Amino acid sequence: MLVASASGAPAQALMPPPRGSIFATSTARDNRDRLDVTAALSEALDSEAPPELRSRIQQGSPQSGGFSSMLTAAADYERNRRRGDVTAQLFTALQYSPKLGRVVALTHSAGAAATLRFSGRSSLELAQTADYSPAFLYRLFPTVAEPNAGDVAPPAPDYRVDESKSFSNSSLVTFRAGSARGTQLSATAEHLAAQFQGGIERPDLDAVAGRIRLAHGTSRTGSLSAEYEYRAGEFGYGAQATEQRLRIGVGYSPALSTSRRAQFRFNLAPSVVEIPATAVNISRTGTLFKMEGDARAEYPFLRSWSIGGTYRRGVEYISGFRSPVFRDATRIELSGLARERVDIAASAGYVVGQSILQRDAQHFDTYTGTMRGRYSVTRSFALYAEYLYYYYNLHGQEALAPDLPSVFEQHGLRVGLMLWARPVGR
Repeated sequence: MLVASASGAPAQALMPPPRGSIFATSTARDNRDRLDVTAALSEALDSEAPPELRSRIQQGSPQSGGFSSMLTAAADYERNRRRGDVTAQLFTALQYSPKLGRVVALTHSAGAAATLRFSGRSSLELAQTADYSPAFLYRLFPTVAEPNAGDVAPPAPDYRVDESKSFSNSSLVTFRAGSARGTQLSATAEHLAAQFQGGIERPDLDAVAGRIRLAHGTSRTGSLSAEYEYRAGEFGYGAQATEQRLRIGVGYSPALSTSRRAQFRFNLAPSVVEIPATAVNISRTGTLFKMEGDARAEYPFLRSWSIGGTYRRGVEYISGFRSPVFRDATRIELSGLARERVDIAASAGYVVGQSILQRDAQHFDTYTGTMRGRYSVTRSFALYAEYLYYYYNLHGQEALAPDLPSVFEQHGLRVGLMLWARPVGR
């Protein structure tokens, strides 16, 4: 289990703990080396698959609903030195369905990052992630916390709509020069790829991006930034869609106490999307002008509670969709200690979007909600219960993902136990 496990922070079943959590999974770098291991074993009950989906899946498939048992496991490692840091994350999710009478591997993810610090306040950051059969549509929802390089994207095994097998990976290289509190210049190159297996009629994704960013700290609480980004993606239409974006950002981080800070960030990004005339089977080519942007806020309150929200508007490359999509997405999260041994976490997300390659395309929408409560029996053992809800409606945009049902809705209930251990860095 430890070999095939992963970071609990991004995993949908292993949600990030609140401040002062019943588990000591703090990200503070008090130790030069740290290894956190988390595992959750639960009994699951999902609503039955809708009629449109039943005709596309085998009887007894894990996606058909009903009772099942699920094991999710995660590991998060950090090694901190004066000249550099190394981080690694692993995640796995296994499910046993009585209908099948066997164990099914739902998804696996891995990520690693290394930071090398040079003299003169410069550094080089390398990151690599790999995912096996994640829930692609769940990635439409933005995350409240700013992801770090090498962080595993939310695999969300509970939100897999179909049984498609896929492999995706991303590579990132970033060079930084300057001080984060003063003026800092960074350059980033990124590559993202996804391949579908088993004869599935979905185009593979191959996208590249390059970014140059200049940030300046105006005070201990404020910052300004400007970033130019170029992206290009191949979606199987015989040509690449390209995008150029200029992002202007403002950050504000006031101190609420000696150990707590609020975080506010706003970015505005006009962009130009180019769709070449050589692309086939699409109704829109040429130049598109879009106004993109995002906003993010995190606010700790009381002694151990935190609320956060994010809004993102822009063009996104989502594996599993046959074209880039322009989306408006928002997400809200709340977490905290209700009592000394009880913590609560809840989240809600909503997305509306459309294909940028089809003229006068209708909007699709999707939303989700989760609520989880944990009771600490000991320092390393807790009981938990979780409710989740997921819905999407393509609204006539079946061409985006023709092998998926146009409408999908599911309720889920999880009851189980959770184990946490820190074998390194006690």
